[in-house]
Amino acid sequence: MPQAESLVKHISNSKVSSVLNRDTASYGKNHLFDGCTETCWNSDQGTPQHVLVEFSRPVCIREIRI
Repeated sequence: MPQAESLVKHISNSKVSSVLNRDTASYGKNHLFDGCTETCWNSDQGTPQHVLVEFSRPVCIREIRI
């Protein structure tokens, strides 16, 4: 099976529900899609938490890898 195309390059906007201790430099949404295994988005405590992603064009999502 061929490897699926990454849609990261088509993300036009993203929002998250919260950031741990409001420390966006260490845990902000920019770390969601940076491709680095040493970084991550980390939410503050509480539920629910969410990530909103908008794409620059219509896309078909077949798989999400976390």
